[in-house]
Amino acid sequence: MKDFSEYEVDDYLGDPSFREWVSNGGFRQQQAVWTKRLQNNPEQKEIATQARQLLIATAVKEADLPERFVENIIDNTLYEIRNPREEQPVYPLRSFRPVWAAASVVLLILAGLWFFRQNDTPRKDLLADRKAVPANVAMVEKNNLTAHVIPVALPDGSTVLLQPASRISFPEAFGDEKRDVYLSGQAFFEVTKDPQRPFYVFANEMVTRVLGTSFTVSAFDDRSSFTVIVKTGKVNVSSSNKGKGQKTAPAIDLTPNQQVTFHRKELSLVRSDVKISAAPVPATENFYAFNDAPVTEIFKKLSKEYDVNIQIEEKLLADCALTTTLMDEPLFVKLKIICEAIGPGTNFSVLNDTIIINSKGCNQ
Repeated sequence: MKDFSEYEVDDYLGDPSFREWVSNGGFRQQQAVWTKRLQNNPEQKEIATQARQLLIATAVKEADLPERFVENIIDNTLYEIRNPREEQPVYPLRSFRPVWAAASVVLLILAGLWFFRQNDTPRKDLLADRKAVPANVAMVEKNNLTAHVIPVALPDGSTVLLQPASRISFPEAFGDEKRDVYLSGQAFFEVTKDPQRPFYVFANEMVTRVLGTSFTVSAFDDRSSFTVIVKTGKVNVSSSNKGKGQKTAPAIDLTPNQQVTFHRKELSLVRSDVKISAAPVPATENFYAFNDAPVTEIFKKLSKEYDVNIQIEEKLLADCALTTTLMDEPLFVKLKIICEAIGPGTNFSVLNDTIIINSKGCNQ
């Protein structure tokens, strides 16, 4: 049997006694063997906490998901644990007042498990001009006929803010090699990082490829030009022959504060700098630090900066405060982290253009 001092996340996940300790309340069992063991071994406590929060997240019972989809989520989560991004600083675990402990970064990829099926109707061949989509692939389409932004959750946990008069379609579950979505109109994307499966946005003759970043695509069918604006990360934009799928112009890489304009008639791409504060992207921050902040104010801040309607019961959450750091996670992941920190009786759902926070109160 492997020595406890050498345990990695995988070992904790595979240890029946550790899983039982997590399911029975974890550190709230002050006299439990695992509680004392980890308190006396701080070098192992952080690794064990990551495993614990992974078990908590995967214990949520929702609608049945495709088997391979769940496996991909677990694989991607373990990849993030084993291969931390060097450019990102490491922050201490979040703390919550009055009682409940906050969530860890391993929840970033798991948020999509709660939301991607809600209010989505599986259909096939939703966009007639997407001949590359196999006829046997079940698709989901969102069509924003309102005057407000609609938040859309993708199967991998990515977030899409769909603008009015816009529509997007995507498979019920992404494949093992890539993630394809089809857009007509304008949308802001926050894409979960998955180096093994590039993310593609197809918009008529323009294709945008990313691994994990945030950007806006504007591609209305009746416009003579399209644009892509990058807020974080890096994207690659190319043009293609709509009928044959062949590239007809050199691809262009974009980094933050850059945009590309695609001229449809000439099939040309022109790169330029852009001032993000004046661009059609949410006025979100790349880093949030909340110190004993009322959760109602946190929700209001996210609602304002993402320009989405977040509905909360202020009386129930009036006495809840949170100390946490949030970085470049997609919106739905940020909400999942906050809800987990408030307590096990708090979650959220999406109804049309409104995100509804369902809660029984602090630590409930």
